[in-house]
Amino acid sequence: MSSHWSEYWSGGHLTSFGSGFKKNYEGELKEFWEATAKKFGENSTVLDVGTGNGALIELIQNNNQFNCYGIDKAEMHKGVTQSINGTFLAKTSVECLPFNDNAFSNVIAQFSLEYSQVSQSIDEIYRVLSSGGFFTFVCHHPESIIVKPNKKILKGRKLH
Repeated sequence: MSSHWSEYWSGGHLTSFGSGFKKNYEGELKEFWEATAKKFGENSTVLDVGTGNGALIELIQNNNQFNCYGIDKAEMHKGVTQSINGTFLAKTSVECLPFNDNAFSNVIAQFSLEYSQVSQSIDEIYRVLSSGGFFTFVCHHPESIIVKPNKKILKGRKLH
């Protein structure tokens, strides 16, 4: 599965919706993450789990100066991530994060946590999250208009 995402991100897409959004997420997703970022303290340290090419980091950095890290199990497009104010680590699993305990005041994730080994991922997230920190995530619902059709497509396919 990660090779699929490596291929996808190498195409230069910023969001997981391909050319559906021209610049970055819009509408409710954009509003949600901008409102979430307003709750973060000044100079917060933020970890974006399953960052892709850094769309969430770009959104929350708008009018903020957070110390952001993005991790993804897949390869990223360096031409995209280099233009975003953050540190990016490719081929990095949320189930085994390379950070010290209590390293982040905020951990965020969108459309990624549900594709990991969730119990291991949650343990790791809470290990790196500082006391009083926030973990905010958005997941696909198993019956969503995105997941349901893709289940049919993937049924019978051998995944990497």
